Amino acid sequence: MGLLFRWGGAVAYIIGIFNFSKKLNNGDIFKNFIYSFIIVIIGVILFVILSASSIASIFIGGHSFGAKSAFGVMFFVGLFVLWLSFILSGFFSKKYLDIFYEYTNDNLFKYAGLGVLGGSILFGILAIIGWVIALVAFFRMSDNLESNQS
Repeated sequence: MGLLFRWGGAVAYIIGIFNFSKKLNNGDIFKNFIYSFIIVIIGVILFVILSASSIASIFIGGHSFGAKSAFGVMFFVGLFVLWLSFILSGFFSKKYLDIFYEYTNDNLFKYAGLGVLGGSILFGILAIIGWVIALVAFFRMSDNLESNQS
């Protein structure tokens, strides 16, 4: 049941970002969001593939030193790829949150972008704090937000 709510929340967030992008007449918001979303999905898929291949090397190669070292190398390569995808995703998230800051002049969007990017670099709780700040900023956003840029 929790997975269903999680996917429902993700779909609602995607629709919300798309609608803000249309309302503000700025396609960069949705474009940066999609880049961020796709990059993290690709990173997770690559991590799973590399980790699965490292585990498979133990079952196929036995308990030899080569199989154990291949396990370690592939797992850490996968972890590194996952980390790089989080950093790149955080960069694009910061870009679209900065665009919201330009339209709203709400510093919370700027701080949220910095928190998300910093947390993705540090693999830490800072990213979660950044997303909570972004949530608060979205709830504080005015209902009559209009495009002020041509």
